[in-house]
Amino acid sequence: MLFQKLSTMNVKFDITIVNIIIGAFYRVRRNQEAKDLFATIPSNGLVANAVTYSIMMINLIKKGSVEEADNLFLSMEKSGCTADSCMLNHIIRRLLEQGEIARLEIICLKLMQRATNLKLKLFGC
Repeated sequence: MLFQKLSTMNVKFDITIVNIIIGAFYRVRRNQEAKDLFATIPSNGLVANAVTYSIMMINLIKKGSVEEADNLFLSMEKSGCTADSCMLNHIIRRLLEQGEIARLEIICLKLMQRATNLKLKLFGC
């Protein structure tokens, strides 16, 4: 695999470079290699960020793997990484393109609940 070959050449990676490689794999339809590289992130001492998760989820939704994208979103939240507005915008757009209205409704309800909980925490209620 490319990542391993470059590692043997003492190339130092950060998550930005890995994100670029994952995105490139998806652009040239090497989806499994993108997934494999994503899976190796922790073992290479890196931490996936919102951009990493966004690239993965958007491409999973594009390919019709909405359930897998949903599981990845839950995994992202459990890891402490939070979705930013850009990520949510892309996810919502892709779900609409795929006709996943029911799934979109669930996500929107979760987001509204999260916003409500945040307000309660901010105001000490």
